[in-house]
Amino acid sequence: MPQNAAVAELIDGNNLLGQRGIARETLLRELADLARAKGGKLTVVFDGPPDHGRPKVQQLGDITVVHAAPRSADEEIVRRVR
Repeated sequence: MPQNAAVAELIDGNNLLGQRGIARETLLRELADLARAKGGKLTVVFDGPPDHGRPKVQQLGDITVVHAAPRSADEEIVRRVR
């Protein structure tokens, strides 16, 4: 792969929420700041369905939020990597 090729980073949002003990909105804000600082894009995958009325996939600036239902976040991440 060329050195300047873009690499999409996939993050299991539920695992990170459990480790950090913060609210989802705070996590997304921090990840957006990180993506901006790195000049890249992040995809955050959460278990379960989105909140009522929200799309399954949502673009929020430099991050893409994905709700994996009916899969788990782990299964969705593996699916996207393959």
